[in-house]
Amino acid sequence: MKHSTRAKLLQIFDGNRPVTGADRCWALAQAGMTQRQLAERLNLSRPTVSQALNDERTSYNVATGLAEVTGLSLNRLWPCGKYAVAPAERKRTAAAALKEAA
Repeated sequence: MKHSTRAKLLQIFDGNRPVTGADRCWALAQAGMTQRQLAERLNLSRPTVSQALNDERTSYNVATGLAEVTGLSLNRLWPCGKYAVAPAERKRTAAAALKEAA
């Protein structure tokens, strides 16, 4: 990825404005990959990738795949913290909370 493209990515994903699905799709394209290619790489359907990129569906696999190909952190791509905790950690945290409540 060119230095100027990397700088533009960091500018868009700097946390100063909401990140949109279009931003994430643009970042994927700048990394030289299509939604279909990401889907094939992750062994998922293209609609699943599209829905996850556009916040219509939750997919930790898509989120981490996008982070890997763009070099951006999950917190930059989804600043709302949607993917701040891995699914296995979420389950452990929920189970601990249930035990404490009992």
